[in-house]
Amino acid sequence: MQEEHSLSAYVHAHKNGLKYAVNWSYDNDSGGPLEVGDCGPTENMSWDPTDQEDLDWHIESYEVGLEEESRLRLMKVLRKPNRMGGGIYYDYLTALNKAHTEWGVTDHDAAVRAVDADYEWLKGWYNDDWHWVTLSVAPIDPLTNTVTEVSRQYRNGYESSILEDRNAEWARISVEEVIAEIEWDQRIKSNPNQMELCFA
Repeated sequence: MQEEHSLSAYVHAHKNGLKYAVNWSYDNDSGGPLEVGDCGPTENMSWDPTDQEDLDWHIESYEVGLEEESRLRLMKVLRKPNRMGGGIYYDYLTALNKAHTEWGVTDHDAAVRAVDADYEWLKGWYNDDWHWVTLSVAPIDPLTNTVTEVSRQYRNGYESSILEDRNAEWARISVEEVIAEIEWDQRIKSNPNQMELCFA
């Protein structure tokens, strides 16, 4: 059984009449959002472009052109440089271009809103405002009222905001999706020689 550090645990009563043990825990397997999502571009930098003195020095020292200067001036901080290494900065100007060319946003105001939302989402990760969580679900034997751990299913990669009250419906749907997987596996085990056909 996978080791879990529980954030929330409860019993879910399903419409099939059965009950399921639900557990939400820290997800230590999924990578950071930059690794798993189609985010705006970021840059690791040993200096701070959001510091006016640093920026002026860089522009003068490297004879930066106007386009590059505009890009640097619009950089947004995700993580400041520290003793562990350089800072991580969100390339706002390049992200706007990406919104138009790759995200399919044609309206400029809509592109700005999309980029702002993307930055705030990434900033939340670096501020520890949210993290990934794992959902695990296991059926409860109706005769013994014990959790059938051998049938427990796991799904990673949920944002921790799913545990907030405002996202209760999202959490419920996610749990029922995993229950459907459990039911499917149990059907296959019960009928190993039968093929189930689905018709549109």
